[in-house]
Amino acid sequence: SGGLLISLAGLLLALRVSDELDIVGVWITVATIYGVGVGLAHAACHAAALRTVSAERLGIGGAMSRLAMDLGGVITVAVAVALVSTAGDTIAGVRRVSLLVSVACLLGVIYATRLVPNPRPVAEVDVVS
Repeated sequence: SGGLLISLAGLLLALRVSDELDIVGVWITVATIYGVGVGLAHAACHAAALRTVSAERLGIGGAMSRLAMDLGGVITVAVAVALVSTAGDTIAGVRRVSLLVSVACLLGVIYATRLVPNPRPVAEVDVVS
């Protein structure tokens, strides 16, 4: 799952970030795991958000889902800046943010496992040729 990969990336960064610059061992590794996780998680979040939306309201449902994700991104950046700027040093701040991301994504994965599947019958969806 994407959320698990994001959580893993956050944990790896928190454990491995240091004053020594290790581009491949830390930053590229973490960024790759995080990027794949985000790609998978965003698709799953949109699917979960739209699972109960009627076919005629899919457009607005998709737009609202995207709006919520964008707003979440803005709030996340604000929290990250606050955590880094109030830490004793930048490395400690990065660790704080990384652990927060890791825990938040893990909680999201746990919550997602409790969602009840609600597949939409194929007949409900209009396909435009």
